[in-house]
Amino acid sequence: MLDGRSSVAGMEHREPKRAEEPRRPQGRWARIGRIVLIGILALALIAAGGHLLKRTTAASAARTDVREGLPSARAALSEKSTRLQDLVEPILGTPQQSATRLDCDFSTRDRGWFPYSYFQNCTLVTRTVYEVGAESSRELGDALDAADTDGWLGFPEWGVRSEDTCRLVKYSSGNAPGEDRIEIRHFPPGTARSEERGCGISNAATSLSDDDTHLDLEAIDPARGWVMTTLHQPVSRTELGCSFPPIIFCNNPLSRVQVP
Repeated sequence: MLDGRSSVAGMEHREPKRAEEPRRPQGRWARIGRIVLIGILALALIAAGGHLLKRTTAASAARTDVREGLPSARAALSEKSTRLQDLVEPILGTPQQSATRLDCDFSTRDRGWFPYSYFQNCTLVTRTVYEVGAESSRELGDALDAADTDGWLGFPEWGVRSEDTCRLVKYSSGNAPGEDRIEIRHFPPGTARSEERGCGISNAATSLSDDDTHLDLEAIDPARGWVMTTLHQPVSRTELGCSFPPIIFCNNPLSRVQVP
């Protein structure tokens, strides 16, 4: 009897077993959705990381090329400026102003109508202004031609003389972006200076280099005759490629020029 009661009492103290909740089956579409989301996030991370890496390496390469190219470019420009002054000062007189600045821009290499690579081109530009009085563009051009016995001012097939509104007395240029260029432009007294036609005396307000200098345009009286010589000396040409990822079109990996 005691054993029976003990058995019954033990049964009374046992906790009843809880029924287990049935597991909900995981839907196939839910799993697919999670996989797709993870894939999209992974692609976004790869694209963002690739874009940042490409932009960083392109900017570093552009700055390095400018830094390494500036010393030799300054030396070449100084030699070229001295040679030009020796040639033109007997005709144009002593210059009133001179300024040198670093100029950089972007260009593309195209395949058909679309670019497939971008470049950063940097050039040192020196502009020198002479007051020449009432001489005509043709008189100045003839005098420069007579003085230029070795043809240094004009590259073959590039010499230009004009009596139009844009009085370009001499012009020489290479065929590729960033190649050295010489330009001599005449502003007779009262000339209307149209920036759209390239007749204005350019004096960009922004500076890319601490060594940039600028012309004092207020001191250039439009009632007098002026000649401005412009020298371009290449500094660097850096291939940037395309931004990452180049899905459809090739875009510039840099949003602005990069200089040291």
